[in-house]
Amino acid sequence: MNTQQTPSVALIAPDRGFTFLRTRTTRTTRTTRLAGTLALTVILLPLTWAAGEPAINDPAPNANAPVARPTAPTPAPAPAKLNEKDTGAPIDIADMLAPLLARHNLPGMAAAVIKDGQVIALGASGVRKRGDTTPVTTSDLWHLGSCTKSMTATLCAVLVDRAELSWDQTLAATFPFALDHMHAAYKPVTLEQLLTNRGGFPGELKEGGLWSKLWRFKGTDTAARRLILDTITSRAPKTKPGAFEYSNAGFSVAGLMAEQMTDATWEDLMQREVFAPLGITSAGFGAPGVVASPDAKPGEKPVVDQPRGHVLPLGTPMEPGLSADNPSAIGPAGRVHMTIGDWARYIAAHLDGEAMLRNPVAAPANDIAPAPGLAIEPGGARTLSRPGELLKPESWRKLHAAAPTIAPKDNTYAMGWSVTQRPWAKGKNPGDIGLALTHNGSNTMWYCVAWMAPERNLGVIVCVNQAGTGAKAADEAASALIGRFAKRRDGE
Repeated sequence: MNTQQTPSVALIAPDRGFTFLRTRTTRTTRTTRLAGTLALTVILLPLTWAAGEPAINDPAPNANAPVARPTAPTPAPAPAKLNEKDTGAPIDIADMLAPLLARHNLPGMAAAVIKDGQVIALGASGVRKRGDTTPVTTSDLWHLGSCTKSMTATLCAVLVDRAELSWDQTLAATFPFALDHMHAAYKPVTLEQLLTNRGGFPGELKEGGLWSKLWRFKGTDTAARRLILDTITSRAPKTKPGAFEYSNAGFSVAGLMAEQMTDATWEDLMQREVFAPLGITSAGFGAPGVVASPDAKPGEKPVVDQPRGHVLPLGTPMEPGLSADNPSAIGPAGRVHMTIGDWARYIAAHLDGEAMLRNPVAAPANDIAPAPGLAIEPGGARTLSRPGELLKPESWRKLHAAAPTIAPKDNTYAMGWSVTQRPWAKGKNPGDIGLALTHNGSNTMWYCVAWMAPERNLGVIVCVNQAGTGAKAADEAASALIGRFAKRRDGE
């Protein structure tokens, strides 16, 4: 029996919640969508990893059959010359994506490469919906799944910088009204622990029927997150706070802490405090797009306004609606969507924050900085001269530093980022180690992956509107893009 290194996977299934499978040598795990509800897959990448999913055109896939996935990113040979500095425009990389769609029988994909604050490569290939000919574009909206987590952490950092939150703020101090039924082990859990998956919150949401309750919940999203807090903290944690347990519930409660301290919703806070200052205008929550109008004339082709997610195992398109994403209660863990260009802006902000840490005087302002003129009145968005100004330097450092581990099985996880090292990510300065930050996201209908190399001020992002083999295709795309663009050394 072939074995392989399986990445950490979190998945949601009906009444099953999130399950974190730590890195181990085993057969590949298959994620499924069951009983009309939605599963969420998130893969965190350790130093060496490989995984696989059954092909979508296999009517009866063997869930236990190991499927090889290439170790990624392993850069391919670089081309003789890049032309981004010659043209001043991003290189169109659609021709790099199209073969991957054909190879893996996928509908659509988009990708971008960010270097020194510029999008130096950008492209989209395929269609928005399987069975429809409407092409995807670089202006389309893509679901980012658990790549939302670092965004929630970034929001919390903004509030920490303003002294509206603190990293060591506890659940007991934030929610005094919940103390009567809060288990003693949860009372000292801090915001920092929640954002590094070390708060003792479970990977599953099935106890007490919580997952089913979230699907049926009719109140506000904030009230639904309060339900998560009350239900989980009323019982003793199964994982000791301080130990690693991948938990979307923990991130949801971190979002609730931000709501509690600001009297604003997490969704409004994200738009006002993170997206608007960075010039991100396309961000929203849940599955993108609207259902085609029922008033279409007979024979008139419905308009597919945005990419659709696709349901495994057959890659069936899913129209926007409640069943097209996870319950809104877990928004802070994985429900943001935006264009590939706006996601590049977000990645550029994290890279620029690192650049300011590495060279606070001479680091150039990124060209991707938002346009001037953003509102600066109370409650409005700040105007930034460069995206790294979104946070104080020490806050960028905090977001990207792996939390201390207390057991060998603990993951090297920061705040919404898995922390690792790669040879291609190594800079030229003394002490550079090839630091790489990465995260994946999926609600089983979409897949995306981000890689950042702070020492190189380089980022690569890929989105696919189908998971399963979409994960393999995205990883291959990231590998190819890193091979093409990371091989061009700084200053060349």
